[in-house]
Amino acid sequence: MNLFEPVPFYYVLTFATSSVIMVLAAMLAGMHIPPDEKLSNLRSARFYLSLSYLVLGISGFFSFFIQRETEDKMLLASSTLVIASYQALLFTYTILALIQPLYVKRRMIVWQLAIITAASALLLAALLLLPHSSFLIVFAVAVTAYFFQITFYTHTFRSQYKVCLNSLENYYEEDEKIRLRWTRFGFYSALAVGILALVSLFMDYYFYALFSVIYTIYYAYMAARLYNYQIDFQFAIPVITQREDEEKPQETVDDEESARLAAQSEQFRRVLARWVADRKFTKTDISVEEIAQSLGVSRSFLQYYFRTYMQTDFRIWRSGLRIEEAQSILRDNPGISLENVRELVGFNHRANFHQQFQKITGLTPTEYREQYLKQP
Repeated sequence: MNLFEPVPFYYVLTFATSSVIMVLAAMLAGMHIPPDEKLSNLRSARFYLSLSYLVLGISGFFSFFIQRETEDKMLLASSTLVIASYQALLFTYTILALIQPLYVKRRMIVWQLAIITAASALLLAALLLLPHSSFLIVFAVAVTAYFFQITFYTHTFRSQYKVCLNSLENYYEEDEKIRLRWTRFGFYSALAVGILALVSLFMDYYFYALFSVIYTIYYAYMAARLYNYQIDFQFAIPVITQREDEEKPQETVDDEESARLAAQSEQFRRVLARWVADRKFTKTDISVEEIAQSLGVSRSFLQYYFRTYMQTDFRIWRSGLRIEEAQSILRDNPGISLENVRELVGFNHRANFHQQFQKITGLTPTEYREQYLKQP
């Protein structure tokens, strides 16, 4: 038997990828997560992800030992569609559990699992009981339903990602798109895998084998991201686990209090000047609430002051201070690494530092240093 012929190659690769996925499932199930209430979302994500790996691994082994799919192309297509539908659900809610844990509810997942299970049972029953021409109609309906499923999940992810991003940026008054980039990559990669699963229904066994390698690599990537979540996403846990009723209400500004606010603003101006002189603006991962408290005011007054007296917002103003500090460091230390400069001035990500530097100065940090060194 030639292992590189389409059918043997398909089954050998199925066994290999299923073995890798089962190992990843075991690793995730055994991953230690401290008994911290704030990490409950990580435990939920681990459960969903481990379950999705287990589903795919078991189905792969079942396919290998039964070896009936190649005898019936529609059986292969139907089983692939069923598995892809389960995986779309589990991967979507895995990522949502990481970025918006309060949005994910057990009942939400249970009823969707019930719908997918019922639809899958009807599809497989139609394959066994209906004539081929009638089954093709049912299959077309199932493919359409899968398309609407991943469209719905895409809309859900985009809306919840936006909520998470806004919460983080309001909490830290920082641009947080860079640090959330991996969640977008993770979801849209899962979406691409789901679309490839759809395409594989109409392709030969070699394409399906390539698809198997791609989704195995993706599964390994997601397992690694989950392992690193406690480190990489620690900054977000206080924000995404905060319920709406825990948030402090914003204070309103009354026109009749303008005299008092003017006096408070003058006093605050001196406090803020000391804060700048002490280079407190270089601290990272500190909430705007904590900054306001350290300055002796409320968050709403901080926002009022910058909107009224500085004609800007706190985030833009602080970024400007950081870039001025970075320029000073580059002038005084021509040999310093840009990564060191980034850390010294308080940017939490290299790309964010370069983006803000170029936005404010019109030059990249490298161009700025080179231009300064050329001056006599």
